Parts: sequence; C-alpha cells; structure tokens
Amino acid sequence: MAIGVSLAALIFSMAVFTEVATMNTVQVPADLTQRLNGIESKLNALPAVNQTVTVRQLKVEWTIDAFGHDRFYPGVLVVNQGDTVDLTFVSNDTEDGHTFTLMDPVGYNFQINLTAPGLLNTLNGLNFTTAPTNNSPGVTVTGDIGSLTGEGTFVAKTPGIYQFICIYHDTMVGYFLVLPNLAYTQGP
Repeated sequence: MAIGVSLAALIFSMAVFTEVATMNTVQVPADLTQRLNGIESKLNALPAVNQTVTVRQLKVEWTIDAFGHDRFYPGVLVVNQGDTVDLTFVSNDTEDGHTFTLMDPVGYNFQINLTAPGLLNTLNGLNFTTAPTNNSPGVTVTGDIGSLTGEGTFVAKTPGIYQFICIYHDTMVGYFLVLPNLAYTQGP
C-alpha cells in the first residue's frame, strides 16, 4: 500500500524539483500553469493505485529557506483518492500570520488560518487585532504567537495536482497530489 504512494511521491517530487529548479526563488513565475500542466501530464502517465481508503495524518510546518523566504515544509503532500486527510499546520513564526489554503475549482476549498493579535498581515502592513477568521468548517486553532497550530479534516475526492498557498506570502507554495484510486467509490 505505502509503496504505491511512496513511488508516486518520489516521481512527483523529481518532476516538481525539475520544474521548480528553474523558477525564480523570489516570485512564482507567470508560466506556472504551463509548468503545472507539464507536471500533471507526468502524473497522468502513472498507473492508478488500488488501495483501501485510509486516514492520512499529514503535518505541514512554516519554515524559512536559506534565502530568508517563507516556505511550507514539506512542499509536496501525496494521498490517494478517497483518503481522509487529517491535516495539522504549524507555525512558530513570531512576526507574520500564515495560511494553508487549498483552493481549486473542483471543490478543494480548505483553509487553516494561523493568525493572532499582534502578528503582521503582510497584505496591508497592519497587525492582526482579532483571532483567526475564514477557517474551513471544523478547523481548530490553538496556541499563541510563536506556537500556533491548526487542525482540520477533509476527503480527497478528486484526483489531480493542486496547489496550496499562504495568502500572505507569495513564496509559500506547495503541491497536493491526489492519486487516482480504483478502490475508491464516491458516495452520495
């Protein structure tokens, strides 16, 4: 079971690394859609998995890279179609607010907003004055500045490659890979 997910993660990570290695590290390139389509064509070449759906506990953390840019770690998440994703997003940033935002036209509208009074909103240059807003239903946020944790759950119903971002930092971009799963039958 894990071999299919691990193999797909390795192949996808190599494809992403090849594509991302040519990107400007400061800004997301204008041709990102074209590059994602290239990566997706590589994904479509992979065989579908045939695995019992499960709960995948994933942890994503805020980090700073060697150039001082805000990043997600890990930057690639891989699950099977039908898996329940139990996601934990952690930020130990003492200056800025961060989000894990997965939005796509096919229905992945999931957000964990880790902001707190006193953290900087980099979109407007002002400090937040209220608790986090705009979290997805069921998301819980705990902790204080320097140790914020958000947790939420959703089902990965649609296979494909999706992008997750921080709405406050354009360098925080990651990829959510949902492998097609022959064992998954979508209920009503």
